[in-house]
Amino acid sequence: MTKVLLADDERSLCEAVRMILEDAGYEVCVAHDGREAVDVFWREQPDLAILDVMMPKLDGFEVVERIRGMRKNVPVLILSA
Repeated sequence: MTKVLLADDERSLCEAVRMILEDAGYEVCVAHDGREAVDVFWREQPDLAILDVMMPKLDGFEVVERIRGMRKNVPVLILSA
């Protein structure tokens, strides 16, 4: 099963996207700020990251830099208003 990291500080949006992804057959790990996203990425080793840009503690661009420092080939999607 493909594992997806979903990181967004807007909890209602995060929950809606999580349900859609799970219904489509993905395993989803959720984070609500940038620092938590990096920690979850390290711990869970997802196959894909979906990130908001404007998050507390670290923004989405900083999270991408840290993810790329751990694993260069993980696809990243930016989902942002």
